[in-house]
Amino acid sequence: KSSSLSRSRSRSSSRSKNVGPSMEAALRSPRSSSWRSMPSPRAPLSARSASPPPPPVNTVALFAELIEKGTLSATPRASPWSVDSEGSDLDVVRAWISSALPMSEVRGVYRVECSAVTAAAYTSVMPTLGPQRLLWHGTPWASVANIAQTGFNRAYCGRHGVRLGKGSYFAEDAAYAARFCGRAVESRAIFLAGILPGRFCRGEAA
Repeated sequence: KSSSLSRSRSRSSSRSKNVGPSMEAALRSPRSSSWRSMPSPRAPLSARSASPPPPPVNTVALFAELIEKGTLSATPRASPWSVDSEGSDLDVVRAWISSALPMSEVRGVYRVECSAVTAAAYTSVMPTLGPQRLLWHGTPWASVANIAQTGFNRAYCGRHGVRLGKGSYFAEDAAYAARFCGRAVESRAIFLAGILPGRFCRGEAA
């Protein structure tokens, strides 16, 4: 039900891959299709080029579009978490991210506005699948708009592996979730989502 996305940038002078996240609710266009350059049939394996990365996303335009659609909001509300009652909900999330990623700059925090139908469905299953847990989900910018508008979909799983099976993966640690936002990127996006885990058990390393 509750979900947010964040964007951050490293504060160190040298460009760092460990860019912190923040809760932002204005994201980019839906997942873009990837492409690859096809090598010549006679080209040796060593000469074949790797698939090029997707084009960079214009985050400013992405957030502006999502805010205009009402998908994201930067309007603060009272914090729903009693343990952190001081400040708005966005202030609390910003503080959580800054604490988890002290070397990163939090550029923005936005709230993902769920539809009335989605909120009602979430509330109806909460007694059975709750209690709710707040968990982090890092993702490339190209997937932000899709997640913000349609939620987490297991059909898109597998981008970063399916070690524990097919599904959407979440983490208790924001720093760990930020590792799955893509490589060699200047800024990263991370969601903080309310998750109803249902029945679960603690796993063991293989």
